[in-house]
Amino acid sequence: REVTSGVCYCCKTALAAGPAGTVYAAWRHVYEGDLRDIAMTVSQDGGRSFAAPSRVSEDGWAINGCPDDGPAVVVEATGTAHIVWPTVIGGAEPEGALFYATTRDGRQFTARVRVPTLGSPKPMHPQITLGPDGRIVVAWDELLQGRRVAAMRAVTRAGNGEVRFGEVVRIGADGSASHPVVTPVTGGVLAVSATGGDVSRIEARRLVVP
Repeated sequence: REVTSGVCYCCKTALAAGPAGTVYAAWRHVYEGDLRDIAMTVSQDGGRSFAAPSRVSEDGWAINGCPDDGPAVVVEATGTAHIVWPTVIGGAEPEGALFYATTRDGRQFTARVRVPTLGSPKPMHPQITLGPDGRIVVAWDELLQGRRVAAMRAVTRAGNGEVRFGEVVRIGADGSASHPVVTPVTGGVLAVSATGGDVSRIEARRLVVP
């Protein structure tokens, strides 16, 4: 069934199941003025029906084209949904950035918090998972010194709402990786990524996130 229209169709969408039949969906939406912000909707009946979409954050990125990148979502057992997404910060020298927020209902969101990355102007392809210790883990890739690298770091939210980020963990064994996907395993996180070089391959590594 159609959930909404006006979607930036080349960008990846995100889907995550929560407790009691809730399902969260997020995507990059085309708002008035060619603003490509992230939208989210939630189903309370296992996907049979969805609420009207809500805007996660007013990022203000206007582009007459498809960024070819989108959000990622994971839901805790408590029902809190965590979302991470790429956008571009405007100004004299626009730069790409990843942002993180949470929601309890898919309609109201915490203020966006920028995810510290490795320093390149365009981090991309964010992924998010719930680690085995209950912390959120965010992964992404970016072009650094002519080579695409992937990394991840833990995210914790204190009782006062303050968001803290753990140390960066590189994902690729040889330092080169892209399009990471992460999932919890006993004692850590399994990170799967694509690597380039003379022969491209898919690499899986079990990593501990400090």
